[in-house]
Amino acid sequence: MKTNDFVSINDILADVGVAVGDQGYDKGLTKGYYVRQVSRAVEELAFDTYFQVLTKDMEFPENFILEMPSNCFNLREIYLYNGVCGTPTDSHWVNWKRNFNNTGGGTDYTARRKETMTDDPFYIEGGDSSTLYCNIENGVIMFGSNCNAYSFVRLVYNGMGGEVVDAPIIPRIFRTAVIDYVRVNALTFFALRNPQIRFALQQAQMDLDGAGYHKRGSWKKAEMRMKSMDTWEKENYKEYFSRMNY
Repeated sequence: MKTNDFVSINDILADVGVAVGDQGYDKGLTKGYYVRQVSRAVEELAFDTYFQVLTKDMEFPENFILEMPSNCFNLREIYLYNGVCGTPTDSHWVNWKRNFNNTGGGTDYTARRKETMTDDPFYIEGGDSSTLYCNIENGVIMFGSNCNAYSFVRLVYNGMGGEVVDAPIIPRIFRTAVIDYVRVNALTFFALRNPQIRFALQQAQMDLDGAGYHKRGSWKKAEMRMKSMDTWEKENYKEYFSRMNY
């Protein structure tokens, strides 16, 4: 994935400024407002398309409790490994164990099924753990007692678009949808003070949402384009975002 497959916040702001006639930010809305709207548009598209896949490596927590990354909304995979952080010499999948709870940290926990119960699928006869497991509650990952045999944790998750920064980070296929989203919000504000802007607002809303049975708006087109990407293209997106320094 090349940098020119993405656009920066400044590219978006330049187009939005012309579209709403506010290039100088002198109509009552600050540049910060526009930046927040761009960020929200990218975040909403991330929720709708799952376009951003990130990988984060970190040390295994001494208290068996790990907070999920702030940009994470859908945890896809958890691995434990040894070696060097970011360079596993071996890796092992971590399973989800329902009702497992070690809130407060440490190896003591509550669960509907424990290792003394022979019908617990996470334990073999004799009480020895056969599977690595954890549970997630309120944004916290709680690991089982046998997980500390490994030094590092790798999380693979969907992100919410990340920080909107000067570096190119907005997928080019989202460009029109993001611009239209910001247009609608800015023109909504302007129309409250000047009713003559309502026609421009209606046009922006149609561009974003579409009009009529057969016409798709820019938002739906962006979703469809992202979801129709083949696996190779999606993997390139993942690689590009994994290099971003959030």
